[in-house]
Amino acid sequence: MPVAKQVVKSCCGSNAIILQPEKPIKKYQVEVFRAAEYSIPASFYDAGIFYVQRNNLIASASFGTAKISLRTSKSTSEAEINEFINLLEQAVNS
Repeated sequence: MPVAKQVVKSCCGSNAIILQPEKPIKKYQVEVFRAAEYSIPASFYDAGIFYVQRNNLIASASFGTAKISLRTSKSTSEAEINEFINLLEQAVNS
């Protein structure tokens, strides 16, 4: 399943990337990211917010939406972004 990707320039040398999978992200699907050693703060999870972080890569959205904000820094590699997108595809198809 393809994930649409749009890059938006941000301040301080970082980028914001908007990802749009064909299906919305659901609460139970964060387990895919937990298994990949992403940090998932309980406060966000309990409040119904999709928030996962690893190194300088942060993804956030409300559960039930198909628009995910991905924030990165200059040190975030394209491979890390692609790995996240692959995990996102795996999660929304689980």
